[in-house]
Amino acid sequence: MVDARQCGCGKPAAHFQTKKKTVNEGRWFWTCPDRKCKYFEWDTPPVKAAQSDHSGAANVVDSAITGSTATKRALPWQGNKGKKPNSADSGSSIIEITLTVRDVSHICAKTSFHEAIPKIFHAVKDAEWDSEAKVWIFDSGRYDEVIKKLEDLKNDGFLPRINELPTFVHKLLKTPQKSTETDSNILQSMQTKIPPYVYERLMDFQKVGVLEAIKKQGKVLLGDEMGLGKTIQAIAICAFYRSEWPVMVICPSSLRLTWQAEICKWLDLPEERIQVIFASKDRVSSESHFVITSYDLASREDIKKQLEKAKYRIVVADESHFLKSREAKRTKTIIPLLKGAKRALLLSGTPALSRPIELFTQISALLPSFTTAVQFGVRYCDGKQNRYGWDFTGNSNIAELHWFLEQTVLIRRLKKDVLKELPSKTRQCVYVDIAAKSKQTFAALMAQNEEINERLEDAKTASNTKHRQEVTLEKRTLLIQMYRETGIAKLPAVQEYLRELHDHTSKKFIVFAHHTHVLDTVSEQLNQLKTRYVRIDGSTSSQVRQDLCEEFQNDPETRVAVLSITAAGVGLTLHAADLVVFAELFWNPAQLLQGEDRAHRIGREENVDIKYILARGTLDDIQWPLIRRKLDVVGQSIDGHSATMDTIESSSARDEKEKRLQPTIDKFFGSDETLTELIGGSTEMVEQEKEAHDKGRHSVKTLIEAVPTFTAVEGSSDYDASQSDDERNPSRRLKRKHIDQKDAYEESEQKPKRFHRGKV
Repeated sequence: MVDARQCGCGKPAAHFQTKKKTVNEGRWFWTCPDRKCKYFEWDTPPVKAAQSDHSGAANVVDSAITGSTATKRALPWQGNKGKKPNSADSGSSIIEITLTVRDVSHICAKTSFHEAIPKIFHAVKDAEWDSEAKVWIFDSGRYDEVIKKLEDLKNDGFLPRINELPTFVHKLLKTPQKSTETDSNILQSMQTKIPPYVYERLMDFQKVGVLEAIKKQGKVLLGDEMGLGKTIQAIAICAFYRSEWPVMVICPSSLRLTWQAEICKWLDLPEERIQVIFASKDRVSSESHFVITSYDLASREDIKKQLEKAKYRIVVADESHFLKSREAKRTKTIIPLLKGAKRALLLSGTPALSRPIELFTQISALLPSFTTAVQFGVRYCDGKQNRYGWDFTGNSNIAELHWFLEQTVLIRRLKKDVLKELPSKTRQCVYVDIAAKSKQTFAALMAQNEEINERLEDAKTASNTKHRQEVTLEKRTLLIQMYRETGIAKLPAVQEYLRELHDHTSKKFIVFAHHTHVLDTVSEQLNQLKTRYVRIDGSTSSQVRQDLCEEFQNDPETRVAVLSITAAGVGLTLHAADLVVFAELFWNPAQLLQGEDRAHRIGREENVDIKYILARGTLDDIQWPLIRRKLDVVGQSIDGHSATMDTIESSSARDEKEKRLQPTIDKFFGSDETLTELIGGSTEMVEQEKEAHDKGRHSVKTLIEAVPTFTAVEGSSDYDASQSDDERNPSRRLKRKHIDQKDAYEESEQKPKRFHRGKV
């Protein structure tokens, strides 16, 4: 019986004759019986060449059907029996084989179609054919055996081209990394070394993240998806290695103060022990436990020399995808610092943005000399050499790369993997710095505020009601001015933060602001980034609002919604957003909660990240504690338990922070309890404040209880260059003491229409 060849599936190939009226009519060929693989091979030469041997061909067919052994004709691969084929005879003698890791126990072999391959893998124990992936799968322990069998093909006259596993992958496969301690011992050490109030606040998956980082000797790429708490995990890891402090933290400039606040909050360190580098002329303190700088400053020569001299044993690189370019100056500066550290923590929710080559610098920072950039690019980036050099813009063997990263440095969880452990909302304060000129402006406004407080005290003593009302209105005007200036002062940092969101994530997000100038600036930035967005403010009609909401919900190209806090905080469904950013605060926390719930609505399964951008040295220092205290009061009275605007902060840390801020708040508002009229004007609130004051403690929990009157004034305070001085300064219009909500809304409706859709 003729030895029929096997197809790529490992099954006996089917034998057919061509019936089509072409030049190949009458030729016989082999193919896959199930038509699953692409195996095809001619059995007979062209008809003209075979005419002289027609009877032989018939005998082959008869023997294949009947099983008769009479008159066998040699098949193509049997034609040189007893003689090694010449490599130049035919291209079919070249066999391409690429071996890749599938998982810790299995290896895949992708080969070109050749009759010799199935015979080899059938001889390997437990090897099998994956018809979907079109690869052979075998036990990783038989890697050397398979390599030898493939190389032995040379003895049969074939040319096997074997793309073997890289040395660093093969080494890891043979000797997997193992921790010297058991998980239970490490967990016990974590409970001892990490402060209890930090350890107890960690969710289970976050504890696992810290555990895995310790097992990897503190050299990890923490790649959890945005909103899963990479910062607190990094702080917990730093706390575990406290004996190796000080710590250097490198992050985007917009996150420096956020890191300072988070470290203060979780590790209970005084601020003087946490140094933030703001300029290249700053001197790095040797007394600091944490030194925080930006990627840009770290690459400046003065700071670079100081950091190199300090030789930090623990280095944290937040948003480490900033190091993706091998040729960038900051990469060349910071990678050596990471390599020289005993513990290196790289944090990035998007470690490989679009090309695997961008991972190389980060991996090399944690695993020095694991391979070269060219070898990495050829293996995992489908590297090709052209007239301009190497092209590493593609990707290849991604499953193997993912396996290698997980086995060595990568810790990554997605929200869908830990959904049951997540709260429905995750809030975080993003602290930013303001320009020196803005700081001078607020210093002048604070001085003016103190002077007004003194005049209010004098007016109270003189029992001059009219004068007191005038000074109170002047105080109200100053508060409105500070609110507007706070929004303007934060704009550069807000723009930088939004640019980073746009560039480093593909998620949809909402940006809330109050003042028209802030909304306009954000919209203009999105236009410059050529991002499609929708905008809803007081001038947007009801019908247009609904159309814009549907566009944001259903159009994958529309990534951003720019919304007014007062005009778009209710009645809209935008749960396609994964993130909500508040560029400005508002006096009424209920308005902020309504804004959060534009994304956190029925129909959404995943949690929502909420980011509040706060600037030190502005009205945010006063406004944020008051808003949170107001929410506590509302929560206690309605829900029976305290609520908070910052769910990821421990209550003890929050109370301590507010205790420190209390003198600032009291100084700002003065000692006179009737200043609650600035925000409320409610007689009942004045009574409550007076009662609290009589008990010896000036309470601010109810300072903003009656907000509608004041918010209306705020709603009319959007800066407009065309306004007269009298229109911008209500103190010059003493007769106008009050604007109710209806008047404010009607006034906003009369504003000219603005664009609502981003231009692509």
